[in-house]
Amino acid sequence: MIGVAGFEGALSEWMQRAGAAAYAVIDGDGRILAGSLPAGVRPEFFGVMGATMFGAASAASAELGAPIPTCVDVAMDGRRLVVVPFGAGAVLCAVVADSATPTSVVEAASRFGPRGDGGRSLRLPA
Repeated sequence: MIGVAGFEGALSEWMQRAGAAAYAVIDGDGRILAGSLPAGVRPEFFGVMGATMFGAASAASAELGAPIPTCVDVAMDGRRLVVVPFGAGAVLCAVVADSATPTSVVEAASRFGPRGDGGRSLRLPA
């Protein structure tokens, strides 16, 4: 188990290697629990946006009888907004280059995400 500072440092390093221009771990209410956003990006909007996007995708999947999405990928002008589950009730939302694949964000979530125990066991990279 690692502390919050160790977790944030390790996640930051991983997201930098993935080329993320912005990222945040967001709870189901849109509150940012950890992350890094550039100047001018309002955390309250980024948080609500990430939570809402994943919530809408999850609702659509449920309506179709499909499982919860493993990734929501939105193409923007030269960038991608990727949102993936990050433990119970949270998501990891990242802005990456358009040339990147969502895989880097999915891998970060699987490496660092809680193991379903409310975040008590956070993993460091190997």
